Amino acid sequence: MVGNLTFRDFGVDEEEVKKVRAELKFAVNLGLIMDDSLQGVESRRLAKEAETISALGENKIVYGLSSYSRQAYIRYELTRFRLDFISEAPAVNYQYTDISEKAATGFYEKNRDLYTRANGESFAFDEVRLIVKKKIRELEYEKNVNLLCEQL
Repeated sequence: MVGNLTFRDFGVDEEEVKKVRAELKFAVNLGLIMDDSLQGVESRRLAKEAETISALGENKIVYGLSSYSRQAYIRYELTRFRLDFISEAPAVNYQYTDISEKAATGFYEKNRDLYTRANGESFAFDEVRLIVKKKIRELEYEKNVNLLCEQL
């Protein structure tokens, strides 16, 4: 284990530090991780690597990388937090706002350009309902992260 890790060790540039801290803190708030420190990130990276090496040693099928650089792991983890939140994974401890049909169709109408085929024709709402709701969840995630950024 390496002490005194910095964001630079994880490939996070100065402009991103506040947002990454906020995302790690939000992950703690959601119950996805217990430790939002860089040492915590490193511990999880090493644990994941050990788990993968063990599975490979047992000839089990492993999906994804067998080893993560620090830079790759922190990006993996931040993406995982976002996807768990958006998909309302059971591990996420959060009181989601209800997305009504009216709110979803309103969002779709305001952002129709997001749901357009290459030829310029829009997808029907029924074809993209789930995607619209996930985009609304993603905006909810961003709102929470931005609120934490303001507090840091």
